[in-house]
Amino acid sequence: MFNMITDSGSSSFGLLPDGEYTLKILEVELKDTRDLSGKYLDLCFEVAEGQHANRRLWIKFNLVNKSSTAVNFALKNLKSYFEAAAIDCSQFDLDDNGHALTRRIMGQAQLVKASVVTQPGNNGYKPKNDVEPYSWAPASVKSKDAPPPWAEVMRPKIPF
Repeated sequence: MFNMITDSGSSSFGLLPDGEYTLKILEVELKDTRDLSGKYLDLCFEVAEGQHANRRLWIKFNLVNKSSTAVNFALKNLKSYFEAAAIDCSQFDLDDNGHALTRRIMGQAQLVKASVVTQPGNNGYKPKNDVEPYSWAPASVKSKDAPPPWAEVMRPKIPF
């Protein structure tokens, strides 16, 4: 029975080695900070190809925080991601608790490239992976969910 199970990528839950990865967004959630004084956007990505395919990476963007520096940093990094993924977020707002933004992001199947780095542990937290700020770039590969090129049907142009 277990002989039939195949490996669909790396099964390690350790840190990803520093490097450039193609990422696909899987989940988006707006969450409260631990002390309930702020909010952050929690994005779950999956490595889309290569030796570490199917590994997951979580990235948090502080959207409401006591520190305006933290918010500005998060917004610039998030904007860089939106541009790389060709996601229109011109109407970005949290009035509906981020639900419209979440639906807009989740509707995209775009892949992006990003430089993943290891952040050292601090304040009792273990080391973790993070994306190098503003490193988001469009991926040159197509999404696994995209139809193959031969699936497009050529139709004659109608003159009216």
